[in-house]
Formats: sequence, structure tokens, C-alpha cells
Amino acid sequence: MSNFASINGKVLSSGHELRVHSYRHGHRAMIRAWTSQGEVECDITVNLPEERLGEGEFFVRNETREFAPEVFQALIKDGIAEPIDRMVGAGYVEQYAQVWRLKSALDLDETLPVGPAAVDEQT
Repeated sequence: MSNFASINGKVLSSGHELRVHSYRHGHRAMIRAWTSQGEVECDITVNLPEERLGEGEFFVRNETREFAPEVFQALIKDGIAEPIDRMVGAGYVEQYAQVWRLKSALDLDETLPVGPAAVDEQT
């Protein structure tokens, strides 16, 4: 099981549930945080297919961290993921997204299911 698939359905200390899908373009992991009421709190990841990522890494748009800080605090507190010291630009924004990494990034499986559950890019 890939590291991204292993966090699918995990409930954070903040009470948010993580759900993992795949972006249609680039087939990278798309992670969303859901509330206990079954509503999307935020898209944790942003798809930047032209940028390189290492194993277990994903992009977090800077404004998303400000919108739902409790989700990102829980990712760190619960030992699931952590930010690394790398920012990437997109369009005219120099520091659009920060790279985060799963804490147990050992064998990333890039073949997450694509189909009805796949999500269009939202950049």
C-alpha cells in the first residue's frame, strides 16, 4: 500500500478526516480534509504537474494553510506530514506553494485510482 493510500480515511486530532484521490492531470495524490459533518473543509494539496516532487511529497498552497490552520497543525502534531524548506512559484506568484512530505515516505505508489472519484485540477 502506498503512503498516500495509507492515510486515506485517517481522522486527525482536529477531527477532520483525510481522503485521498488522484488528480486527472499528472495523477498525483490529491488530499482533502473533511469535517465530521461530511463537508469539505479544504483541499490540502494543489496540483502543479510541471514541478518536480520527491517520494511522499506534495504541494500545499500558502493561502490554504491560512484558511484552515487547524488541519495543518494536526498533520504535524499527529506525525503525518511536515513542511520542508522548499517553495515553488506559479504564474505571477513567486511563493505560491510549499512542499510538504509524509513522515513515512518510503515506497510511494503513483498509481492512485483515476475515475469518477478523480478530481479536476484546482489551481
